[in-house]
Amino acid sequence: MRQKRFFALVAFTLLLSSSGLAAPDAAPADTTPAPMTLDVDASDFPRRILHARLVVPARPGPMKLLYSKWIPGEQGPTGPVENLAGIQFSARGKPVPWRRDDADMYAIECEVPAGADAIEVSLDFPLSKSKTFTGGASSTPKLGVLSWNHVLLYPQGRPVRDIVCRASLRLPAGWKFGTALPLASGQAQRTEFAPVSLETLVDSPVLCGAHLREVPIGPASSPGAAATPRHFLVMACDSEEGLKLSPELKANLDRLVAEAGALFGNRRYASYRFLLTLSDHVDFFGFEHHASSDNRTRERILIDDDIRKG
Repeated sequence: MRQKRFFALVAFTLLLSSSGLAAPDAAPADTTPAPMTLDVDASDFPRRILHARLVVPARPGPMKLLYSKWIPGEQGPTGPVENLAGIQFSARGKPVPWRRDDADMYAIECEVPAGADAIEVSLDFPLSKSKTFTGGASSTPKLGVLSWNHVLLYPQGRPVRDIVCRASLRLPAGWKFGTALPLASGQAQRTEFAPVSLETLVDSPVLCGAHLREVPIGPASSPGAAATPRHFLVMACDSEEGLKLSPELKANLDRLVAEAGALFGNRRYASYRFLLTLSDHVDFFGFEHHASSDNRTRERILIDDDIRKG
């Protein structure tokens, strides 16, 4: 009986060793892909052209990259894929051939060469009035709204909420910006944002311009009261004059924030930015995002009572 128990113990020990369970200090291999990067050069915003460079982690073999087709809030397959231009693929400094998928115009296929751990993509995006919503007119010589999905390709096979991206943005000299994205660093005209999921990135447009102003709105926090999320009105306008905000209108916006909090009883964001584009040369609409809004309206709506009330 003792001999049977001894052999059973030996067999169990060998099983643990062969399965790796006998080595608890051996950490499992990390199979999480490295973050992808997206560098956007918007210095040609006044000429209505965006330039982008992506680095997408990859393994040797067939790979398919997707362009955003269904845009949150647009209720349709409205991704402006027809505006993609100048597409070039490379790996380890050498060109990589690519082709459109035969059945899906929003998919691009390539073969990742042996020894490569990433695919590099460069592309251009002309900001023409090709469609409605965010695919329509979104820039002038003095301002622009960056929708990240315009210049984004991402690997097929993983949910966008699980794909991490490090994004950066270069603006024309003298331009400023506002966005809900957390910042990592900023140098001259180039800003680096903290890594976020693609879901968060596409849900966080950037408003920028030569004439830009950010104003805190909402009730002031009472001494000793619990901290509440801060709210900001970020305005970009074709003229400096259009950024003026009267005390009466500012008070109305403060009450808007207070009454929304009283109505819903909770704020599911750390802070919120109303991105307000003031121009007669962009499409007029309003989009709601998780921690910001994308509102586009007439240049003089803040300073002309008749336009605003009409």
